[in-house]
Amino acid sequence: MIGLVIALAGAIAFELNKVQFATDQILRDALALLTAVFMATCMLLIERLRTRFSTATIMLWRCGVTTMFLLPVLPFLEDRLLPYSWTGWFFIIFQALFCQVLGQGLLAYSLSRISSGVVAVTLLLEPVLASIFAWFIFSEQVGLFDWATFAVVLAGIYLAQSSQSIIQVTNEG
Repeated sequence: MIGLVIALAGAIAFELNKVQFATDQILRDALALLTAVFMATCMLLIERLRTRFSTATIMLWRCGVTTMFLLPVLPFLEDRLLPYSWTGWFFIIFQALFCQVLGQGLLAYSLSRISSGVVAVTLLLEPVLASIFAWFIFSEQVGLFDWATFAVVLAGIYLAQSSQSIIQVTNEG
């Protein structure tokens, strides 16, 4: 629990350092917060569903329901439904396989073995890695405070992961 609190405090400090009070930025920050709430809810639901259904079943239904809701909205947001070229098709297929099947599938699978709280805290590694990659690849500015918050987040994740209480008891072999 201490690791969870430390990692969360580091992530909050990192994000508070980036908060801007411009009108368009407040909307973006509010949408990011709403996304975090939806992601947490999704992980809790998947954790519950993993007691009854396989990862493949959950992912199939998740993608199907999402498609049902987003497909009718898509013509209002985009002028074309399908890609123009083979390159476009490649990137759609790559994203489907790499991001959805591998990334989200492994996330759903991990929720049968590890508690959603620890998985969520481990996902705090994502903005840390994104910032480091942006610094390395795009020469983004990363200040001393950012590096300190990265260290706090990593220490919290380490403490949370090293706890014996993270492993869930399952009926699977």
